[in-house]
Amino acid sequence: MIWVRVLSIIGLGGSVAWLVFIPGFEPMVTSVGALSALISTFFMSGPKKNPHHSNSASNKLYGNPNVDIKDMNTHRSHSDSAYDD
Repeated sequence: MIWVRVLSIIGLGGSVAWLVFIPGFEPMVTSVGALSALISTFFMSGPKKNPHHSNSASNKLYGNPNVDIKDMNTHRSHSDSAYDD
């Protein structure tokens, strides 16, 4: 997440420099967008989720390293255990 914050700071610096040297609507909008991107990095760094705790149905297929693609049927049926809840 730190690289997103670094890129946001670089983008904000570039857009503010653009606004200082060539004032206008586009540099102003770019500066506001870069500032909002930087601010959002502080709110998006919440607690990390446990990768083993997931309720998604796709985790049964893609998150299981013991499932081999050749063992899976290409036709779905109601009795297919890979799609059961």
